[in-house]
Amino acid sequence: MRRATFIAGHIAATRLPAILRGIYPEFEGVAYTFQFAPYFFYWYYPVLAIAGVFLFVPGLASLLDQALPSVAGWAVALASAPAMLAVDALYKARRRDAHRRSSGGRARDA
Repeated sequence: MRRATFIAGHIAATRLPAILRGIYPEFEGVAYTFQFAPYFFYWYYPVLAIAGVFLFVPGLASLLDQALPSVAGWAVALASAPAMLAVDALYKARRRDAHRRSSGGRARDA
């Protein structure tokens, strides 16, 4: 029950204002939170990250029987962030190209 409350609070605090104000909630939604209420969100996101560590690490340790990940596990973990950034860049480039085609060649100002 507490996790559901935490998740619902996170969604309401970070995404709902962006949706209500008409901002598409990708990373722009997170960026908007810093403009919307910077004094709250500059503290909120580090606390969210720390909570994530406290919730994630014990479960991961149980899954691994309290052992360190294998070399393959470390490789996957280290490769995941660059892969995610590459996929995000590709998605945004495709979205930008589609927008240019639909708007007659004019690029959208970000």
